[in-house]
Amino acid sequence: MTPRRNAAHRAARVAPLLLLSSLTAQGYVAMTATPLPQTNAPAGIADAGLAARADGSWLLFSGQQASGLFGATFVATNGTWQQRISILNPTPRQQHQLTFDAARGDSVMFGGKDALGNALSDTWVYANNQWSYRPTPSPSARFGHRMCFDAARGVVVLFGGKDDTQTLLADTWTWNGSAWAQASTSNAPAARLEHGMAYDGYRQKVMLFGGDAAAGLQNDVWDWDGASWTQVVVPPVGGQPFGPEARSQHAMGYDAVAERVVVFGGSKAGGTAANDVWAFDGANWVGLFGSTTLSSARARSQAVTAQNGRVQVFGGTANGTFLNDAWELGVPVLPRAFEYGAACIGSGGPLELRLVAGTQAAIGTTLAMRMTGMLSPFAAGVGFYGFSKTSVSGIPLPVDL
Repeated sequence: MTPRRNAAHRAARVAPLLLLSSLTAQGYVAMTATPLPQTNAPAGIADAGLAARADGSWLLFSGQQASGLFGATFVATNGTWQQRISILNPTPRQQHQLTFDAARGDSVMFGGKDALGNALSDTWVYANNQWSYRPTPSPSARFGHRMCFDAARGVVVLFGGKDDTQTLLADTWTWNGSAWAQASTSNAPAARLEHGMAYDGYRQKVMLFGGDAAAGLQNDVWDWDGASWTQVVVPPVGGQPFGPEARSQHAMGYDAVAERVVVFGGSKAGGTAANDVWAFDGANWVGLFGSTTLSSARARSQAVTAQNGRVQVFGGTANGTFLNDAWELGVPVLPRAFEYGAACIGSGGPLELRLVAGTQAAIGTTLAMRMTGMLSPFAAGVGFYGFSKTSVSGIPLPVDL
C-alpha cells in the first residue's frame, strides 16, 4: 500500500504495521483562512454568477443585493474590480450559474430567476469581454441548479434546480460549447436545488454534495463519470456518521494543491448559516479548523479555484447582511492512502492489507490497516509502508510491489 506522493512529502518512512488495529483518526486537521484585499468591489451580493478565468481574473454577473437584483458585469484582477460594458447583455437575475469552459476558453451562463421571480432558460457565453446569446435547445427553465466544467470530458455539466411550478428537477445536461445534450441516467441523485458541484481533478469526476430535496436538506455525496451517477457511501467513524451536516446554499470548489473538494458554509436546518469547512478525498471527509476563520458564517456565497490551486470564496449573506469580502481557504496537503496490487495466496486464502474505514493518513492521526487471510487471529503479521512501490529507503526493489 502506498500513499499518493505530493511535492510536500520528501522523505519516505518505513515502519511496521499493527495487525487488527482499532484506532481511528479524529478527522480534523488545521487550515488557514486568509482575507483577500478587494478594491472597487460591487456592494454585497448573494446568489451571484462567479467564475475564475484562465488568466486568473474573476468574472461576475448579476445576483441579489440589499437594493434588489444587480445586473452588471464585473471582472476582478488581483482583487481590483472593473465594470465591463457589453453591446448585448443578459437580463438581471439570481440563482443562476456561471462557469468557465476551459475547453473553449470562455464562460457559459444558464438560467436563474428574474426580477419577477420567473425561471429562465437562456444560455449566454462571455468571451472577448462581450456577452453573446446562444439560441439553442436547452434545459427547461430553472433556478437553483448547479454547473461545473468536467475537464476529463471537456464539457460543462448541469444538474437539478427548480422550475416555475416549484417542481424539483433531477435531470443532467452537458454543454459542449455549441449545444446542450441531456444525459440518459438510470441512477441519479434525488431532485434538488441549491446543492454543490465541483470537478475533482484527482479522481477526474464531478462531485455533488447536499442540497434541498423534497425530503429536506441532504448531505449525500454523488460522483458523475460522464456516463452515470454513483452514490459514494461514506464510512462512519467510531460507529457514528462523520462529515458535514445536511445543508444547501453552500460554496464548493476543488483545491488542486491538497487534491480535495472543499465545502464551506451554507444554510443548515432551521436556516442557520454555517461557518465550517470540510475537505473530501473521494472516500472520507476531513473537518478543517484554524485560528483564522472567515469573518462570519454565511450562505449563498460562491467559490472558485484560483490560479494557485486554492479555493477562494466571495460574497454571500450573513444574518441578512449582504457581503462582498473574499477569502482564500488554505487546505493542508494530506497524504492519500489507497490499496493496490494482488496479494499472494496462502493456505489461509489471499493475504490482504486493507484500510480500516474512517481512518485518515494525516499528521496527528492513526492510519489503521487490517490484515486478512491469516491462518489464526493470533498469528503475527508484519508489513511496511512508504512513498514508493519500487524502492525502500532509496534501495531499488527486485520487482515492483
